Amino acid sequence: MDLKLQIDRLEGAEDFSRWKREISLLLRHNKVFDVVTGKLKEPVAPAQPDDATQAIYERDLAKFEENDIHAQLILFKSLGKGNSEMVNTCQSAKAIWDKLLSIYEQSSGQRLDRLLEQFFVYSMDPSEEIVSHVSKLQKIFVDCNNELDRLTSKTMPEMVLMSRVMSTLPHEYFEFKSVWESVPVESRTLDNLTERLRLIEMRLPVKGKAGNSESSALLGQTKPKYKKPRKQRHCSKCSSKEHWTNQCNKERNAPEKDNKRQHNNSGGAAFTNEALLSSKQIDENRKWVADSGCSVHMTFEKKNFSTYEAFTYPKDVLVGNDNIIQAHGQGNVQVETSDVDKWQMGIKPSPVSLVSSKDW
Repeated sequence: MDLKLQIDRLEGAEDFSRWKREISLLLRHNKVFDVVTGKLKEPVAPAQPDDATQAIYERDLAKFEENDIHAQLILFKSLGKGNSEMVNTCQSAKAIWDKLLSIYEQSSGQRLDRLLEQFFVYSMDPSEEIVSHVSKLQKIFVDCNNELDRLTSKTMPEMVLMSRVMSTLPHEYFEFKSVWESVPVESRTLDNLTERLRLIEMRLPVKGKAGNSESSALLGQTKPKYKKPRKQRHCSKCSSKEHWTNQCNKERNAPEKDNKRQHNNSGGAAFTNEALLSSKQIDENRKWVADSGCSVHMTFEKKNFSTYEAFTYPKDVLVGNDNIIQAHGQGNVQVETSDVDKWQMGIKPSPVSLVSSKDW
């Protein structure tokens, strides 16, 4: 199968690791990687050749040179201008390969020190996805093991890599660490760990700008809270616009129409007038005001309640001056009422010191 591949050129140290991986695969595909690494060496001429051995030598040499030229062409076509000039004097594919390794990977000992340091100080970018983070850490781990194997014929177990992955996770994964510790050691694999972390990541809020955009969209769709237009103050007693009727100290007789309405609702009105008059005789903080426009009974004295139950969350109550106050609970309150000359005790469900006369 004829396979034509194009890889990005090597320009500098930042992309050498990527280039090395890609060019190694391409050389293996073309069956010339052993020529580049030196595993397949140039044939040596026989000391005392005869016709048969000389023919074999010449055949093997021609094959080797063909493969070497093929490998050099692949390497040169994958290098940037600076790197091409740097290896321009090399006469074989192995010489090109060794020079590039000596420049970008230094000696094996120096490279191992650098890789180990990079592996143990690596941290996760907050905007990076978990799969990308694990892959980068795994790449450093594989490079470390390759150098360790070359120098000492030993490698680090995969458990070390998984431990480093866990130690680099942000605080959102704190609870998962305890869960992972409960997994049997024989079941702990890098693939299993990555899969579980990916599932947790999918449940977390969107990161970075995407999360801000989503939040902004939700806020933009929220309907504005309706604000009731503020009423203009007006007193029906003195016609003043500086205060409300219930705040007026001037007493005057009600119009004939009001008298007629009071006559039709004698029970509620009698209680309203009596309660207002009687309230002057008691403590200002303890009095109750009967108001036919009141829809919620309220008191700020918690000790007034005979039974009391707190709300889970405070509830908003709109009062007469268009302000909103918060109610924190509800219960039963004993209220004294006057029936002409006699005070009686009654029980009304009430959270405040404002009572609707329509409920009596």
